[in-house]
Amino acid sequence: MRSAARKVRTSTVSHARLMGSAPAARILAIRAFAEAPNGGESTSFVILKALDYATAHGAQIVNMSFAGPNDALIERGIYAAVAKGIVMVAAAGNAGAKSPPLYPAANRSVIAVSATDAQDRLFAASNRGGHIVISAPGVDIFLPAPDGKYQMTSGTSFSAAYISGLAALLLERNPALKPDEVRAILMKTARDLGAPGRDDLFGAGEADAYAAVSAVAPAPATPVATVSDRPAGEIVPDRQDAPATRALNQPPAAMASDKSAVGEVDRPAAR
Repeated sequence: MRSAARKVRTSTVSHARLMGSAPAARILAIRAFAEAPNGGESTSFVILKALDYATAHGAQIVNMSFAGPNDALIERGIYAAVAKGIVMVAAAGNAGAKSPPLYPAANRSVIAVSATDAQDRLFAASNRGGHIVISAPGVDIFLPAPDGKYQMTSGTSFSAAYISGLAALLLERNPALKPDEVRAILMKTARDLGAPGRDDLFGAGEADAYAAVSAVAPAPATPVATVSDRPAGEIVPDRQDAPATRALNQPPAAMASDKSAVGEVDRPAAR
């Protein structure tokens, strides 16, 4: 009697929580698209409302994982956000090599992100063009999914999220950075891929998180002023038993609780 060996395929998944590229960032998730037969759909008005909401709630970075034709109203909304110091990041799109530039990624004020795989090759479906600023991992990414599950998936949306997280780390290190400064740092520190120099596939290259963060000088510490409620000129006895410092974990009298933002970093991740 002949017996056949049975091959069993197994997979192992960690039960720990996944950590994002900017774990201390606070996220404001804004749903600007609704389900439709051909995928998510929205209108200029709804997207503008979403941008206004992000701005009003202190967003420092806005991640835009959608792509389509140019829209003059959305363009104006993006320019208004950038004028307020908000870093705008967008997925290049997954329409492939023959696709024309898609927006908002093709907007000159937006950081357009293409996707790479584990071998540093361009994601086949990633859009190309002169507007591509930088690339980031976006193929077979292990991500959280609805209902407490996980999934492996690909797309430039995930590459854009990676760059948004990296931008949050830069702003955490120096909150005074302007959107064009964040863009310049990302491009200057990127690891060159493809043709030497900037190209239409990878932009300046693949993002290098360590190099980018290392290139940012920390913002100087702000002196803490001591405020006294005693009248001017009053002499205060020299009390040796009075504490010289205040506990760091002691909360202030009032603290705003709505400083969440898309990609907010403790400052939130753009103001």
